[in-house]
Parts: sequence; C-alpha cells; structure tokens
Amino acid sequence: MKNITNILLILLVVLVLGFSVIVILNIFTPPPPKPQISAVSQPIEETAIPESETTAQPKTETPEALPISAPQPKAEAPQADLAKPTEDQALKVKIDSLIAKINSNNAEESLKAEDELVELGKPALKELVNVLNNLEPSEDILRPEIAFILGRFEDAEAVSALTPLLENENSYIRRNAINSLKRIRSQEAVFSLTARLSDKDDLVRESAVSALGEISGYEATEDLINRLKDENETEGIKLAAVKALGQIKDARAVNELSEQLKNESDPFYKDEVVDSLANIGEMRAVSGLNEYLDQLKNNKPENAGDLFFWQNSVEITEQAIQRLTSGS
Repeated sequence: MKNITNILLILLVVLVLGFSVIVILNIFTPPPPKPQISAVSQPIEETAIPESETTAQPKTETPEALPISAPQPKAEAPQADLAKPTEDQALKVKIDSLIAKINSNNAEESLKAEDELVELGKPALKELVNVLNNLEPSEDILRPEIAFILGRFEDAEAVSALTPLLENENSYIRRNAINSLKRIRSQEAVFSLTARLSDKDDLVRESAVSALGEISGYEATEDLINRLKDENETEGIKLAAVKALGQIKDARAVNELSEQLKNESDPFYKDEVVDSLANIGEMRAVSGLNEYLDQLKNNKPENAGDLFFWQNSVEITEQAIQRLTSGS
C-alpha cells in the first residue's frame, strides 16, 4: 500500500512540474509575427478548396488595392500669336513709315523723320541703302534726300551705295552724294571723288575738292595741284584746293603753293596758302614765306581799313614761319 502511495505522489509531482514548464514557456516565448500585407494587392489565383477546409478555417478579407493616380498630361507651352508682328517686322514697318516722310512737304515732319532714322542706326541705314538701290526713275525725287541722309550715319557701309550717284546726271544728287562721302571720310571713295574734279558743274567740283581734303586723299594731290594751275578755274575752287592740300599735308604741293604766293593778289587767298604751307610742315617753304613777309612789310597800306587786314596777314605769316622753324 505504501508503494502505491509513493507512485501516485511521484506522478503528481511530475504533472505539476510539467504544467509549470508549459506556463513558463508561454510567458517568455514571443508571439509569432503578424503576416505583412503589400500596399497593392496581388491577383489571387483561384484554386479548388475542399468543403471541409472552408468550414474549418475562418474567412479572411483581402485588403482593398490602393488607387493609382493616372499620369497628368504636360502643360503645353503657349504658342506665339501668329497674327502679332515680330520685333524685326515692327521695326521695318516703322522705318518704311519714316522713309515715306522724308520727302514730306512739311519741313518739320521731314527733318524729324530724318533724325529718327539716324537714331535707329544700322537697321535704318541698311533699309535706306536697299531703297536707294531699287528706286525707279519715277521715284528720283527720293534719291537726293536719301543720298544726303546716308552721310549723317557716318558709316562706311553707305559708300558702295553713294559712289554710283557721282555719275548721276542730276548735279544736285551728285553734290549730295559727295557731301555725304565727305562726312563718312572713307578712303574707298577717293578715286571716285577725284574723277569729279573735272565735273562740268562748279559746285560739284568744289564739293569734290573739299571732300578730298577732309578725307586726306593723298592720291588726289596731283589733281588738286592741277586745279591751282588751271587759269580758267574759279577762285572758289582754287581756294578749296589750297585748303585741301593743307589738310592732306603732301610735300609735293609745297612748290605750287609757294608760287601762288607770288602770282595771286587776293590777301585772303594768300592767308590760306600760308596756313596750308605751315600745315604741311616742310622747312623748304620757309624761304618763300620770308620773301612774302618782306613783301608785306614793304607794302604797308595807309588806308585804315586795309591796314587791319594787312596786319592780320603779317601775323599769320610770322606764326607760320615760327611753326616751321620750331618744328611745332
């Protein structure tokens, strides 16, 4: 009997110990992780499930798929209004409008249009050259006006459009073209201007002489000297030639200018000759100037009116000699 009791006690102890182990394991063992559910549900393949399994397992709900936004269309860049003129087109319209006004009967409107064209610069210059090159004979009234305006730009790009005008039968057009070339001062025009020294129109010849001096057309020196030698040449053109030779400063002109001091009688003309000799800067002109100075001093006028101009000529000649001898 005692043995049976001991066996029962041992079984009881074993049961108690086993239960304790189970409790301890439940306390310290972490719960299994919950299953991860993706943001977007994957398609589930349908398979045949036995009825026993459907009844035995609880039915789980599939999470709803997150909505996927459709791609937004790109905003299209605003298209230019084809009816609206471009900046270049608007400028051309403005230039054409101003060109149409330069021959206006209203002098103020015409001058204002010229000023605005010059202010517009290169675009206006190009358009004026284009208009000039394409003028019909019936539109010849615009030719002298455009020839004049082109000189105000003082741009060598106009030379090629102006030089053909030097052959125009209208002397007014020739003169305007020459004066514009004078303002531009391009050596490219020297040959064409030299050809105008024999122009039949006195004003055209004088303008050409003056232009050659302004441009310092060295190649024209001999032709200008010939103007001085020509006894039939006008005094105005000879005077312009004297000034031009002084501007060109070519030593080849010294001999002929010195002869002019001996042969000419007009004191104002001689003053220009003296000034040109001083500008050229050749020492060999000093002897001729000294002779002229002695001549002046030996012919002092008694008339008070002439005395003033005589004194002025003496001072100009003395200053010229001083410039040449001092090298200033």
